[in-house]
Order: sequence, then structure tokens, then C-alpha cells
Amino acid sequence: MLRVARVCLLLLLLPVIVHAQKEINIWYFGYNAGLDFNTTPATVLTDGQTYTREGVATICDGATGKLLFYTEGSTVWNAQHGIMPNGTGLMGDPSSVQSGIAVPFPGHPGQYYLFTTMTGKGFRYNILDMALDNGNGDIIPSTKNTLLLNKNQSTEKMAATRHCNGRDYWIVTHSANGATFHVYLLSPAGLSAATTYTTGAVIHPGGWEETGYVKFSPDGATLVHSLGSIRQGAMSVVDLLKFNNTTGVISPPFASLNVIFPLGIEFTISGKLLYVVSMNYLHWGKLFQYDLTAPNINASQQTIVTNTDNIQMGGIQMGPDGHIYMGYEQVYNAGYRYVGMIHNPEVRGIGCNFQRDAIDMDPTGMGRHRTSLSFPTFVNSFLYFPADFTVSDICGGSPVFKLNNEVGVTSVLWDFGDGTTSTDLSPQHTYAAKKKYTTKVKVTRQCSTDEKTQDIIIGGNSEESVTKSICSKDTYTLPDGRKVNTAGVYISTLKRLSNSCDSIITTTLKVLPVYQLTEKVTICSGQEYQLPDGRKVNSSGSYTSSLKTYEGCDSIITTELNVPERDYPQDAVICEGDNYRLPDGRVVTDAGIYNSTLTSSVGCDSIIITTLVVNPVYTTEESVNICDGNTYRLPDGRVVNVTGQYTSRFKSRKGCDSIIVTNLQMQPRYNIAKTAITCEGEPYILPDGRSVKVSGTYVSSFTSFYGCDSIITTRLTVMPVYNLEKYDTICNGEHYTLPDGRSVATAARYVSTLFTTSGCDSTIVVHLALKEKPEVSLVPEICLFSGRPTTVTLAPGYDRYEWQNGFTGNVYAIRYPGIYRVAVSNECGTVTLQTVAKECAVDMYVPNAFTPNGDGLNDVFRLRQPNGQVLLEFRVFDRWGVEIFSTTNVMQGWDGTYKGQLQPLGAYVYFIRYRNIDGIEKQLKGAVNLLR
Repeated sequence: MLRVARVCLLLLLLPVIVHAQKEINIWYFGYNAGLDFNTTPATVLTDGQTYTREGVATICDGATGKLLFYTEGSTVWNAQHGIMPNGTGLMGDPSSVQSGIAVPFPGHPGQYYLFTTMTGKGFRYNILDMALDNGNGDIIPSTKNTLLLNKNQSTEKMAATRHCNGRDYWIVTHSANGATFHVYLLSPAGLSAATTYTTGAVIHPGGWEETGYVKFSPDGATLVHSLGSIRQGAMSVVDLLKFNNTTGVISPPFASLNVIFPLGIEFTISGKLLYVVSMNYLHWGKLFQYDLTAPNINASQQTIVTNTDNIQMGGIQMGPDGHIYMGYEQVYNAGYRYVGMIHNPEVRGIGCNFQRDAIDMDPTGMGRHRTSLSFPTFVNSFLYFPADFTVSDICGGSPVFKLNNEVGVTSVLWDFGDGTTSTDLSPQHTYAAKKKYTTKVKVTRQCSTDEKTQDIIIGGNSEESVTKSICSKDTYTLPDGRKVNTAGVYISTLKRLSNSCDSIITTTLKVLPVYQLTEKVTICSGQEYQLPDGRKVNSSGSYTSSLKTYEGCDSIITTELNVPERDYPQDAVICEGDNYRLPDGRVVTDAGIYNSTLTSSVGCDSIIITTLVVNPVYTTEESVNICDGNTYRLPDGRVVNVTGQYTSRFKSRKGCDSIIVTNLQMQPRYNIAKTAITCEGEPYILPDGRSVKVSGTYVSSFTSFYGCDSIITTRLTVMPVYNLEKYDTICNGEHYTLPDGRSVATAARYVSTLFTTSGCDSTIVVHLALKEKPEVSLVPEICLFSGRPTTVTLAPGYDRYEWQNGFTGNVYAIRYPGIYRVAVSNECGTVTLQTVAKECAVDMYVPNAFTPNGDGLNDVFRLRQPNGQVLLEFRVFDRWGVEIFSTTNVMQGWDGTYKGQLQPLGAYVYFIRYRNIDGIEKQLKGAVNLLR
């Protein structure tokens, strides 16, 4: 544990640096899930629109942390969670783990490159301008889905990092069917052509190797690439490569990590540790940690957690709060309620404090918000703070200034806020007065300069916050001498001698557990397993290793080693109607013997032979009648005496449900006076079977079928019935609620049969008619010839016509070119139409040459500007006078062929006869040149 120096300064403000670095403060991901890191701790968001199993991207304003837009690769939502006008149909895909990434366009404030990628869809970009759509942002149409890498080469992997100059960005993707990286530079001039580097692991066709991630370390110096396995459960690789963020050069791997189906990968902010998720569908996954400073990085692997249930681990992402977050799915394509968290990612080993269910993404418990396999893909250098510095002081006013990151520094300029400066790397400065000072540092590296300012107060009481850890059952001595052994926050005030200031030390004490862990490990026969204490074993058994944790606390790890045989017979029993998931993932419901061939988590093939027995479920129903005053004992022992349906549940000898449903009816046996109502025209059946239709008092005496004596006096009232009829009108598209509650929208005769308060039928006939909203049309373009007006006549009979100039008639004379709008209304709605009036020529003309070369430009010799003229004759002759083309269709032209053969270059004679707009017959004749 580090000893924290006591200082006599008060930090007034959070650090302010050149790049405010709030671009990644809001995440939207998974199934309507989100997190807001503008608060501490992060706030759960429930207003997101994503509904995706995998990749997403978000971007925020770097100064304020306010959301700008987000996407799952195919749709873009703005900050108000509305789809951008041009924000659909992107060629990423929600099933790509890195479906999109947003990168600021250098030198173009408010513009962003949105890159998308997916296997079989291509690597592409779009440019978003936040000034469009009234400041809500939109994709510039001409840039939408611009192809960079074709669909046969694209994968699910891409990443971005800042150039060494602090302004530009590098974008990297990996192509399919090979080992080639494509590197692009994004600068104020736009996106460069790709430079390719073929190095590292090869992606083979088929399998899952095109899945996985590429990511940069926060400082942009290291690139990591994970390859999904060629098949489920197979060993694959994670490559670590050096990246030159000045030149964009990718060097060959300096380490290759052997992992079963690696998926999620993430660096710590320091870049010293790497976390890798092994997404093994056969055993639901593991989280590994690697020390990138170790001589043998592969050998530094530590298992942080092994999942033991069916919750599948997914992607991991560093957050702006310094924690690493993990996504999951419950079953395939179904999210999980919680987000996982590595609380202390810079701590080696299990002291990193992984918590699986760290944040509840669905606090209401309604099941609407779930995490998934991926978090937003970001420019990871947004987590890199190259000019951060700390200040320590001895209370007398002589603080020491030190950069947090001194790597690559070529020069530094400190401004102490009192008119003095220093170029020392880590200077100590004495202040003349006790007051507030604004200090600043400018750090220059090879190709970038970064600045940061920080306010301090010299001469106040020392206020220091320290975090300490002890092992369970140990004690800790506070600065004021008190001894404590429980976790909590303790404040110690220390008095200093002479005129020095007091020290107020806030100690946050953590009590670390003494671990007693059990891990289950399976290896193949003939292999060895290295225990946590270094011993190597190769036979099944329980092994105990006594270790010290990273914090120095005792740790006892019991390793239960299993060395399985190849074939595993197993018996399984289910109840009828249930299903059973075989070890290979198949779901079966029928009894039988099933063979499942698997590759275990250590790469061993095994055949699991499952003998499945399906036990029956019994359901029976009985009807019981007893007289009032008697009781009945149900099959489950309960005694009842009230009419009703009773369910008795038992477990059969084989553990399956047996259900007996008893329908109990209590039969009366004493004098009863009852009041009855019947409707006019309907007979009423008395208890003794007589049928009556007249109001009156009737006495029935009998012994019932069930042996119960009864005298029933019935007072019968005959109630009238009613028949009504009404007429109504609605607008087409509206719904009408009938008296019986039905909602209808078409014209018809509807009969509603209702009950009066006395329960008799009342028939209401509704004659429903429809009225349409205006049905009018207007051609999209109108020609004006030689200043002559064109009259537009709309269908008459509607309530209101309103043209753009206030005219309210249905007949309108258009005299000038322009855009004309009219709104036609009635009580059912308004229809708005628009047409464009333009000047059109009375006559037509033809070009003197054409080029039928298939380029789509001037390929056909035809009449130009047909605006209603009537073509009477159009013929073309070769130099010998042979007619090689003719038509009377004004839209048709000669394509330079005769009888399917291209004609030679040269001049061809044409003759055209047509009737112009004024009805005057005219002729065009001459020669046209066929060129290529």
C-alpha cells in the first residue's frame, strides 16, 4: 500500500485540460439500457431506443458530456431519442460486436465520421453534421454508407485512436480470410486511403474467427486483437501488437495469448494490465487478467472468475470513472438484468474486485431494460490524460509539482500562478503568500502539446483523503492513534507545532476478506495442471494451496481437479411436457438415448451419452354433489362445504405432478323463497320442471336428484325487451364505438344486442356511413408556354381550398414559374398538395452528336424537352439512304444499332415531323454524328 503525503493545499476544481474528455460519458446499449457517467456513481438510464444483442456506439459533447447521438449500426438516434431523418438503412448490423464507432472530424467542429462494419456487408463510413435538422444532427446524404472495404473482406472488428499530434485520428479494421490490418488516417483533409499490414493471427473462412474485437490501449501504443474460435469450445488466440501513432505502422505481435473463444478485451488506463473474456458456450465463460509488464505475458494469466451458471459473459469496456464494465446475456438473444464491474482494474489478481451483479439495469423489475454482449465502441484515447499532474506540499507553502505520465516528454513549462515559471520536469516552488493560485502546465512530446490547469490554495489547513486496507480480523491505527477494525470513513485532526497548519486526514478503511476459494478444473487425460502454489498435478483429486493475496491477506484455494474419461453415460429424468437441454445445447422432449459430442473447455473431445426417461403427469377431474349442511373431504385431506372447484396437487413417486380437480356442488334441501326475472317471450323453468311465461308466485315441492328435500317458492317477474334504431356518420379512417363496445371503421348496418338492467335483450341497429377526407390530386410539374397561364382545376365540393397566396377557389390560373401549394379541407381532414410550374419550350430539338458507349451519358439520340408535343414521324438513314430506325414514340430514340449491331462512327441523316404545343406541324432534319 502506498503512503500518501500530507499536504496543505485545497484542490478547488476538477482538472481542466485541452480535451475535456467527456465524449464517452453516456452509454446506450443492449435492450433499452443505458448509463450516465456525468454523475458519480453512474446513473441508470431507461430512455434508450437500442434493442440489440451486440454492437453499439455513442458520442457526447466533449465539453459538457451531453449526448449527441447513438447507433446500433443500422439506425441512428439523436439526443432526443428520435431517429435522424437520414438515419436508417446503415450497413452496420446489431449482430456485429463492433457495429459502429463515432470519430470527431478534425478541423470540422460539429461533424463526425460514423464508421460501420459487419461480415458480409462491408466496412463503411457516414459523415454526421450536428448543425442539420435544427441542431439535432443528421447524416450528410452524399456520404451515407460510403464503402471502404467490400463485403467479402469485412469483419466485425474496428478501433480508433488519436494521432500523436493530438488532432488527427487513426482508424483500424481487420479483413476476413487472412491476417491483414487496414489503417486509415482521418485529418482535416478527410479520410486517407488504407495502408495495409499483414501480420499476426490468420482469420480462416467459416467458424467464428471473424467475431471478436480490436482495441487500442488508452495511450494508442498497443493494439490488441481477439479471434473467436474456429468452432465452439476450441482454443484460439489474442494478439498484442505495437502501434506507432505517429506513422500508423503496426508491428508483428510481441505476445500471443492462448484463450478458448476470446471475445471481450480491455486495457486498464495505465496500459499495464489486460482483461480477456473467454466466451465458452460449453462452460459459460471465464475472465482472465494478464500482466503486460511481465517477461512472459502468457504465463502471467490469472483467472479472476469462472462462471458456473448459464449466464453468458460478453464484452468488457473501461468507463470514464476508471471501472471496467461487463455485459451478459441470460440465454441466446435474451439480455441479463445486471451489469458486471471490475472495481479496481489496476490491482493484480482477484484483488481487482470483480462483481457480477454490480448495477441493476431494470430497477422497476418490469423486464424492459437488459444488458447484452457489447457496450459502446469508443475512441479509447478519450480515456488518456497526457497532462494530468499532482501537487504535494509540506504545509509551509513549498509544493512539489509532478506529471502523472512522464513517458515521451521532450519539454515541460510550469506556470505557478504567481508570475514565475519553471522548465524542470518535477519542480518544487515556494510561494510568498498564502492564497489561491491558478497553476498550469504545458507538456510537449514528439508531436503533440497538451495543457492542464489546476487551482490550489496555499496555507490553509491540510485536507487529505487516504484509502487504507486491512485484512479481516486485523486492526488499523489511525493518524490520531485510534485503533479500528471495521470498514468505514474516519476523520483525524492533527495539531501542528509553531505557526504550521492543522492536518485533517479522512481515512477510508476497507476490510479485505480472507479468501477460501474452491475452483473446479478439468483437463484432458495425459495433461498436467499447475496449481496456484506452482505444483503440477495430473490426476483427479482435491488439492489445497495456501497463498497470500495481492493485499497480503491469507488465501486458501482448493482446486478440485477432474481428469475425465472420453465417454460419459448419464441418466436424466423429466416430466411429461417439460424439455431437457442436452450437453450440446439441443433441446429434446422425447424419451430416448442421445449422443452429444463436445469439445471441453480444455479442448478435450468427449461423448456424453444421455438416457432420457419421460415420466407421465396425471390429471383427473371428478364432480361431487352433496346436500347443504354436509361436508366433503378432498383427496388432499381438506374438508369443504361450499360450492366450488378445488385442485389437489400431489407428487407422484417419480416426482411429477398429479392433479385431481374436484367440482363440488352444494344442493339445497330446505324451504327457499326466491325472486326470478325472465324476459318477455322467454319461458322460465321452475325447479320442478314446469315452464311459465307469466308473472306470479309459484310453489315447487320435490325431492332432488341428490336426495335433498326442497320447497321452493318462486316470485317471477316478466320484464319487457326494447328495439332501437339510429343513424351516424364518421370520417374514413376514424373508428366508431358501437353501443356494445365494438370499434368499427367501415360503413355498414350494425346490430348491437345489449342487456337491460334487468338482463333482457335490447337490440340497437346503427346505420353507419363514411365520409372521406378530400380526394384530390395535382400533377408534380406544370409547364408554362410563352408566358401563357395554365389553369389547374381541383375536384369541387370540399369545404375549403386555400392556395399559398390566400386564394380560396378550386380553379386556379398559374402564370409564373415557381412552387404552388394548396390545402383542401373538409371535416375529415386536410390534404396538402404541391406542384412546380416551369417554363417549357413550345418546340423540341435534337443534339448534333451522341455517344452510345454505355456510360449512361448521351447514349441515345432522341428528342429533347418533350412537353406534350405529338411526334408524327422520326426516321434515321445511313449514308446509303437505308432507313435504320423509325418511331412515333416521343420518348424513344436511336441507340446507335441496326438489327442488333453497333453502327460505325460517322454522320447519319434524320427526318423528324411533329406537332408542337400550339398544334402547328413542324419538321426537323439534318445529320447527327455517332461518336464513341
